Amino acid sequence: MHNIDVIIAGAGSMGVPAAMALGAMGVKTLVVDGKPSPGQGDNKRAIGGIRATHSDPAKILVGLRSLKIFSTWKEIHGDDIEWLKGGYLFPVYREEEEQSLKKLLPLQQQFGLNIDFIDPDQLRRIVPGIDSDGLIGGTFSPDDGSASPLLAINAFARKALENDARFHFNERINTLLVEKGRVVGIETDKGQYRAPVIVDAAGAYSRVFLHGGRPAAGAGIEKLLFLSEHPRPGGVLYHPGSAHYRHRYPRNIGIPPSGGRPHGGPDSPLENFAGAAGVERVLPHEPRRIAHRRLEP
Repeated sequence: MHNIDVIIAGAGSMGVPAAMALGAMGVKTLVVDGKPSPGQGDNKRAIGGIRATHSDPAKILVGLRSLKIFSTWKEIHGDDIEWLKGGYLFPVYREEEEQSLKKLLPLQQQFGLNIDFIDPDQLRRIVPGIDSDGLIGGTFSPDDGSASPLLAINAFARKALENDARFHFNERINTLLVEKGRVVGIETDKGQYRAPVIVDAAGAYSRVFLHGGRPAAGAGIEKLLFLSEHPRPGGVLYHPGSAHYRHRYPRNIGIPPSGGRPHGGPDSPLENFAGAAGVERVLPHEPRRIAHRRLEP
């Protein structure tokens, strides 16, 4: 197959939106996935929480863009992806958590996040029946919400096809093609494909064709960070795997991994399905202008 600008490994919550955005920019894109349809890996195990409530400015900005995409998708494109605006709440039971969350508020608000610290009475109105013993209050972001990962990924895939992206399903990637220390394509169980840029969006399956996390034959690996530098052609754009959680409650509430009371914490639980939709920020104008850190083998 000729005339491919970008090959994307994986048709999940990172690969499909990337293909949608690249196709809209006129970039000839091929997505390869061993599953029979989009979102059949970790994506369908996600709880679908979509939030801009973070402590890092980059995450806040990407989250805000994601919220805009998800919340307006049905209005603009017609697909019902079960968007539900319910807000995101961090209840606080300890003074150190109160101080920590209040310290973050100026930065969060500076970058456009609609968030504030609310008292116990306001919190109880939002979550009736919450444990009030020792409850100090909490931060609440009313614009956060959730959507169906499966409905959303298929809506994005249909839009990617409209944008002339191509999908090869039921095709397993075996290894990367490397020449003179540069990644030049992929080899699958059905053939070989070459392109100037390879995007790794395959999650944990990346280990199979990256040989334990790194490309074979001495090729470097590009780790996606933020928009500040320009990677060289011939590298792999690698997005580290994320944990996903899914729920359909009207409010998002931070729950400690070990169980027990809900408590605050700027990045717990991790709900990164939303990050997949911030494609205009991640892929603004051309595929090679994607920020990175190059990790030599």
